[in-house]
Amino acid sequence: VTTYPLIPLTTRQQTRLRAAAAEAGSSNDKPRISASLLKEVRLVLRDEGWLRLFAGIRPALVATASSQGVYYFCYSLFRSILLRKDRSRALSIAETTAVSSAAGWTNVLLNHPLWLVVTRMQVTKKSLRAVIRELLAAPDGSRRAFYRGVAPALIMVINPVVQFVFYERFVTVLLRIRKSKRNFRASDLFLMG
Repeated sequence: VTTYPLIPLTTRQQTRLRAAAAEAGSSNDKPRISASLLKEVRLVLRDEGWLRLFAGIRPALVATASSQGVYYFCYSLFRSILLRKDRSRALSIAETTAVSSAAGWTNVLLNHPLWLVVTRMQVTKKSLRAVIRELLAAPDGSRRAFYRGVAPALIMVINPVVQFVFYERFVTVLLRIRKSKRNFRASDLFLMG
């Protein structure tokens, strides 16, 4: 929650840069763009007030909780399905990649609409209800509008896949070194995180 204002500020700067680039292509004037984060904060505080820094925080918290829950639930479920015959073995790199990818794709497909709404609330001055109404009234169909930009999100699943491959490998190596059944010290858990 304390670092949340950085997310809408970054989103706004990216949106403003794209709009400015489009304008610059059609005219000789160079639009004014806030170059630094501090300037962006000052602009928002001056023009819109401090609450604007937390635009979309409620749906963002719901989306974060949902994303984490779905991802870890699916990862555990798919992992247990693969290990149902032999729970004592570790997943191979290929299995970890498959399990993480499936969990990530499931997460994206279920939670993308939430993140789309959050982003819209960060960029516009619209309420949750107004953003949802706008998406439902979209010309490309109500459900399809909630999945705009889903392809790049599916590709971004690569990040947690890499993290889980390294995590599983680290646990396997640590277990071999300690020759135990997951009796880790606090320092071990810290290093895994």
